[in-house]
Parts: sequence; C-alpha cells; structure tokens
Amino acid sequence: MPNQSLYKEKKPGIWQWLVVIIVPFIFAVIVALVILYIMGVDVLTQSKQALNQVPFIQEKVLTSEEERYVNQLTEQEEMIEAKDSEMDSLQAEIITKEKTIQDLESQVEQLQQQLMEQENVDEINPADETTQELATSFENMKPSAAASIMEEMENGAAMPLLRQMDAEARGEILAEMAPDAAAVYTDLFMNP
Repeated sequence: MPNQSLYKEKKPGIWQWLVVIIVPFIFAVIVALVILYIMGVDVLTQSKQALNQVPFIQEKVLTSEEERYVNQLTEQEEMIEAKDSEMDSLQAEIITKEKTIQDLESQVEQLQQQLMEQENVDEINPADETTQELATSFENMKPSAAASIMEEMENGAAMPLLRQMDAEARGEILAEMAPDAAAVYTDLFMNP
C-alpha cells in the first residue's frame, strides 16, 4: 500500500498567495499607468487629487499648491539663514572695527599728550642752540645791518631771533628798520 503522506496535497502558503496576487496586480497597475500616460492623462496629478479625498491619506499626500508653498517656505528659511549668517559676520566686523577705532582713539590721545608735553618743553626752552647762536650773532652786528637782514627774512624766521635777543639789542635793530616792518614785528612780538 502506497504511503498516503506522499500523495497528500500541500496547501499553498501565505507567501505563495501574496506572490500570485501582488505580482500580477503590480504589473496591471504599471500597464494601466503607461496606457493612461500615452493617452495624455496626468497620472501623478490625478492620483494626488484622488488620494487627497481619502481621509487619512490626505495628510500625507501634498498637492502641487502645497508643494509650491513648502518649496517657497524652504527657500525663505534658507534665505533667512543666509541673512542671519551674513548679519553675524557683519556684527563681528563691526566689533572688529569698533576695537580698531578705540585703538586709534587711544593712539590719538597718546599723540596729543606727547604733543602737549613737547609744546610744554618748547615753551620752557623755546630756543634751540642754533636760534640762540643766530640771535647772538645779530646782537653783535651793527643794528643797521641786522635790521636790513631781518627785513628781508620771513616773519616766522625773524621772530624767534628777536625773542632770543636782549631788549636793548632788539630795540636798536627795530629802530633801524623801516617803520612798517618795525610795526609788524612789534605787533607779532606783542601778540604771538
């Protein structure tokens, strides 16, 4: 007697049913999509509109308007990020420039302080050795010769010399000058 277990029919498993059903279904859907595309139907738009009618799926599927909105929103967010990074770099540049300005202002203050100190030193000792030597030379000259030379000099060069001379020699030289020149030098001497 033959073994009955050998002839027992095997029942198809779930995987076999899925393959038998799903593969032909996918093939039929692809063929239908190709045919509709050839006929000029915008399958993607039509399927989105159809899926938007299904209650739970409508939240997952975006229409073309929603996609445009999402794209615009993404572009604007990217633009905002770019502007933020540009603003951050500009703020960093402003901070750097402000520090440079502060450094330059402190340098200006230091230079002004040095200038004031130098002016104070100049006021205390206004004549250097050369000016003092020239003033002594003019004092030793005849007043008429010194007056004629000083009349030819510029006021800015003659005034330090006159200031270094003693009052008697200065008076004799001014007396020998032309009245207009003597008046100018006297005015400059009185109002430095």
